[in-house]
Amino acid sequence: FSGKEYSLSELAKVMECSRQSIGRMMDKIDASGKGVVYSAKRNGQRWYRLKTPQGSRPHVYLEPHELERMALCRDLMRHLLPVSTHGDLIATDAKAATLLQNYEEREQVLQRKGHSAVKGQIDYSDSEAVLRVLCEAMDKGVVCSVRYHAPNRPEPNDYDFLPSRIVGYREALYVRGWKITEKGKPEIIAPRLLAIHRMVSVSPTRRIFSPEALANLPPLEETGYFGLITGPPFRVIARFSQASATYAKERNWGAEQTVTPCDAGRVEVSFIAQSEVEVVKWILGFGRDAELVAPAHLRKQVSDELDAARAQYSI
Repeated sequence: FSGKEYSLSELAKVMECSRQSIGRMMDKIDASGKGVVYSAKRNGQRWYRLKTPQGSRPHVYLEPHELERMALCRDLMRHLLPVSTHGDLIATDAKAATLLQNYEEREQVLQRKGHSAVKGQIDYSDSEAVLRVLCEAMDKGVVCSVRYHAPNRPEPNDYDFLPSRIVGYREALYVRGWKITEKGKPEIIAPRLLAIHRMVSVSPTRRIFSPEALANLPPLEETGYFGLITGPPFRVIARFSQASATYAKERNWGAEQTVTPCDAGRVEVSFIAQSEVEVVKWILGFGRDAELVAPAHLRKQVSDELDAARAQYSI
């Protein structure tokens, strides 16, 4: 259904079998006449892709609950997209409803069942063209010319950027990718994370990464560490009062999380983070119901922030 490539390791994991078994399965599919398997070896890894069938497509139906989940995702995430695209979302779901086995169920399945209650919502009305350019560039490996107005800078900066993935984080959209050399053959300078609402303009260039070059790009790891800004990982230990204990232990804050009960109904939560500034702001958001136990240097930062905040309210 996807048309994408899968590595031998990925297939072995999904099928819960050995790599040798996957190799035999691919040979059987290729010899069956029902599908043509493309295979290639890159960076010491075997990759497989099934040739797109010509003249016929899979005969499939959508189950009502499958379409209902897609419509629920639409309702919960629509606040992150420009208002001008909301009609497209509804129309797309209506078209997908034609794949229901019982077409009469479409009205009930597609009715709105979700809503996002958002604080500090960003208006993405002017970002539709930016999102479209970024998505097309990701599909084709196109380097983009970006004008970006970073916070605390008086003027925007211009540089070449290869987008890789759009990230939704705390009611905002970001794009991960790489800063690219300005001239000649495109080469990576450093990874970048850009806020889409701070992009003044984005335009595609004629510089393109080949499929082979894209396949050899360093991975943008999704570690599960706390924080969007990447940095050296470190362990966080935070202690929550009884008032916030249930809230804290119900949530997954970061990789390798543990929750330890303490006295008086308190809990201690430990996890791996990668952004110091985000940990400080996070713990401050709980007020007196949370205490940052470790690391010690961030505990000091929290104390300094509290002193500065208290000074603003001195009478």
